[in-house]
Amino acid sequence: MSDNYALAAQLQSKNERELFATLGAELLGAGLGAGAQDSDDYRRFGQQWFDDRIDKLRDVLCGTRIAKELSGDFPGDVVDIAALTLPLTGNNHLLAVTVAAIVLRRGMATFCEG
Repeated sequence: MSDNYALAAQLQSKNERELFATLGAELLGAGLGAGAQDSDDYRRFGQQWFDDRIDKLRDVLCGTRIAKELSGDFPGDVVDIAALTLPLTGNNHLLAVTVAAIVLRRGMATFCEG
């Protein structure tokens, strides 16, 4: 789990657009080292993938103890949320952590109101 914490800490400085680009790059097999020229394509792909699963994500996350008791420690909260999203990402830890970071970047309350 410490690898997930380190990844979450790395993602903490990214804004939502960058997180979607990271998500898209991982989904398309480019990983974290995606080039800048591709970031818009990766971002669009990542955002579409996320939007297609948003209802499932809300079902899994909203109303849980984790959603109600976030600690304020971004990497720690991301790891906790990622544990819940892992089955929706085919047990891909990078995807789960990135999805969790997007949810936290939006704010859990805002995400769950959706």
